[in-house]
Amino acid sequence: MNQQSIKSLVFEVNDHLFPFIKKMLQSIFTEPELTESTHDVIQDTWSAFFSKENYVTRLPDKNHTRATLFVIAKNRTLKMLKEAKVKIPSDFSENAGEDKLLESVFDADFEKVLKRLPENQVFILKAEMNWGEHYNQQEIVEKIQTEYQQKFGSKLSVDNYRQLLTRARRKFKNYWANDNF
Repeated sequence: MNQQSIKSLVFEVNDHLFPFIKKMLQSIFTEPELTESTHDVIQDTWSAFFSKENYVTRLPDKNHTRATLFVIAKNRTLKMLKEAKVKIPSDFSENAGEDKLLESVFDADFEKVLKRLPENQVFILKAEMNWGEHYNQQEIVEKIQTEYQQKFGSKLSVDNYRQLLTRARRKFKNYWANDNF
């Protein structure tokens, strides 16, 4: 991997690492410490990544590299949260506690974003999250049609479901990406 491709990778990944880390740290820091701490974790992440012997010269692919960087960033951020004495339930193993902590941070942000969406889009998004993996859209519409009609006073067709789902996903991604919640 040459110097230009490494530089390109750093800029590209930093654009995604920053909001990822910032979301986890916002439960314990406020500005300007939040931004400073986020930058500290990013720097620590890259330092750990580049300190691995010969790893840079044999990078398998960009996605693998990004995944590795996100794992390092998550672990460094969780370490910082632990050092800041964020409560982790004692009845969990170390890894389960980290997962639970990370889950609670993301759940809080997830709920904040959902509150910004129209109620019918939240309903559709949750239906897709619950059943989208196991049922096709026609089957999901059949499952939720009665409840949708009672809640919102209109019939739900598959086309309407798709349209609401697309709008909900688009708005959700926009709010999430821009920390607009």
